[in-house]
Amino acid sequence: EETANNDLIVDRVFPIAQLNPSSCPVLKKDQTGTWKRLQVDGTAEDNIEVKRYELYFGIGEEPSAWQPAMTRKMLSDGTIDIVPIVVTGHAKGTIGTWDVSGLMPGIYTLKLKVVDKVGNVTCITKNVEFRKTLEVTSLSIDKKLFSPNNDGVLDDVTINYEINQDARIDAKVFRILEQPNHTYALDAVPLRTILSNFQYITGQASVIWDGRNDAMATVADGPYGTAIFATDSCGQTTMNWGQVEIDNTPPTTVITYPKPTDPLGNIVEVKGTVEDLHFSNYVLEAGQGDNPDTWVAANTGTAPVKNGILGTWNTFGLEGRWTLRLTAFDTVGNKGVTVVIIDLGTRKNLIKDLSALPKI
Repeated sequence: EETANNDLIVDRVFPIAQLNPSSCPVLKKDQTGTWKRLQVDGTAEDNIEVKRYELYFGIGEEPSAWQPAMTRKMLSDGTIDIVPIVVTGHAKGTIGTWDVSGLMPGIYTLKLKVVDKVGNVTCITKNVEFRKTLEVTSLSIDKKLFSPNNDGVLDDVTINYEINQDARIDAKVFRILEQPNHTYALDAVPLRTILSNFQYITGQASVIWDGRNDAMATVADGPYGTAIFATDSCGQTTMNWGQVEIDNTPPTTVITYPKPTDPLGNIVEVKGTVEDLHFSNYVLEAGQGDNPDTWVAANTGTAPVKNGILGTWNTFGLEGRWTLRLTAFDTVGNKGVTVVIIDLGTRKNLIKDLSALPKI
């Protein structure tokens, strides 16, 4: 007599399949390289034993065809392979990392297939939407140079921007720092937060910067970066920025000749300096008295002058106290003024006029 025996499993219970994919693909770098991936959470369990589970995907909400969901794997020889997500055994939590690098934005359907030890199969599907990559598609500033001095001229700038999808935005202003390689970057800490966690709806939008910091003090002259940060529903953030410059410094205006005690002829070459980083023009004028009501232009110019001739003042027929006024303007409306009071006394008008052309 001989006896043999074996186990017989009777299993009519289908395995458990649950699927909870993230809707936010992320771009990450690991030992297999940099690739766009989607973490897929779920459950693949059975009352006895799970043989394997598999992940598939299809295009649209009701796919007509299915393709294996792929992932990346480092092989023993150090090479990288892209393989289907097919896993032996059960799982609960993260059941796979789906390589979505080549997929376009749109709606996809993910399918989890769970097979138990005796061949019972459970399938479950879940839709997932991939949005296009968040971008601040345009950013422009209405002026590159402004002067926030409350004179009503070029006191602020408008930053216009557009983002390719709905997002939460921050608008901030930073100092610009020159790098060792002579490129420029934004400082780590913002000077001013104009908007914080603002809900942006698709379309053109704008913010205004008045040249002040968070303490509402006017910032110093120099270059600044105005930046728009956009964050989507997946928590991914992108940024775009543009450069502006502040100039609150009035032009330099100096009259070095004549001074009140200088002897004067009838033809006075007024000398001095007018200059500015963003120079526009200057006017040299003369008026009778210490506080003239009217002025007569002696010369105008559109180029800066440094220790040179600002203009020629003809004093023929003039007597008594006169005031010379030198006024210079820059391109953002800042104005520099200097005056010199001259006492012409009683003149002996021997020479009426004198000139030489050309000067050079």
